[in-house]
Amino acid sequence: MTARRLRSLDAVSFAALPCECAGCVFWQTDAPLDKRCGAACDMETLREWYHTVVETWGECGRAAFEDDDVLGFIVYAPPVFLPQARHFAAGPADDDAVLIACLHIRDDARQHGLGSLLLRAALRDLSQ
Repeated sequence: MTARRLRSLDAVSFAALPCECAGCVFWQTDAPLDKRCGAACDMETLREWYHTVVETWGECGRAAFEDDDVLGFIVYAPPVFLPQARHFAAGPADDDAVLIACLHIRDDARQHGLGSLLLRAALRDLSQ
């Protein structure tokens, strides 16, 4: 059995995300979209978004890997970087909040605690 490990979600990792998630910029899009994963996809926009967030705010996600395979990931950032959140009924989040944009576990990796592990890692990152 190969050890699973968490890594910072970096621009290289985005290409390794499950195909339905690779390049998804739903939360990063300003115009109202259908409320579904994959409503807007653009790998270059995602990479630019990631670099902007890291340079101006800090790390914004983690990925769970087994060898070179991504089993799951979490993406989080302040609302200024996730403008789609404004279009939800809850209304805009406070400026000092951090939103979880996505927490996804690959189908064959579910029910093994990876979601909890990724959420705890994000909370640990945010408390430092």
